[in-house]
Amino acid sequence: ASNNATTITFTAPTGITAGDFLALLVTTGSTTGGDDWTTPAGWTKEFFYGDATSDSTICLMWKIADGSETDITFTGLSSINQHAGWYMRFSGVDESTPIDVEGSVQIAGSGTSIAAPSVVTNTGNALVVAVMAVDQYDSYPVSLSGSSSGEFTFGDTCHGGTTSTGSSAGFATRVVNPAGASGTAAFAHARDDGMIAMQFALKPVVA
Repeated sequence: ASNNATTITFTAPTGITAGDFLALLVTTGSTTGGDDWTTPAGWTKEFFYGDATSDSTICLMWKIADGSETDITFTGLSSINQHAGWYMRFSGVDESTPIDVEGSVQIAGSGTSIAAPSVVTNTGNALVVAVMAVDQYDSYPVSLSGSSSGEFTFGDTCHGGTTSTGSSAGFATRVVNPAGASGTAAFAHARDDGMIAMQFALKPVVA
């Protein structure tokens, strides 16, 4: 989902069943790095990163599904910011401690590429998610750079806004087994502007 209005709706993923890990991975193009996102009832805001240097932000909110979840609408967003992101469903994630590790954040005030720093997972078969956001618009989609290490697979790119004040974001994933370093995930785009990138990992159910 994406827009540059004061309201945005994220469509619930199909096939939600009780016990699934649900993630709202959302980004903002913001010159101040302010947090626009109010955590929905029943959800946990795991992290929010961004500042005036990055001109963009990354936020993760999550919950363990009970099977009744529907679309989520955020209201009261800043009209001068641009918003984009994903509502995702993951199965096989540990319900009691779903986040295996959260990595460090890379911020740059300019450039056309950025690398999300490697994380070291604690559990074998952890799913690592690398995400980046940049203060740019939809004429400049995000892609996974060939300089990425490891075995990351690009997931998607999305955009908020349609002008030079818009924002773009992208994510990539890989499974790390046995537990260890994920390697960097390098993202590229065409417009020179502020950007932010990081990685986190989901802990799998261990039999």
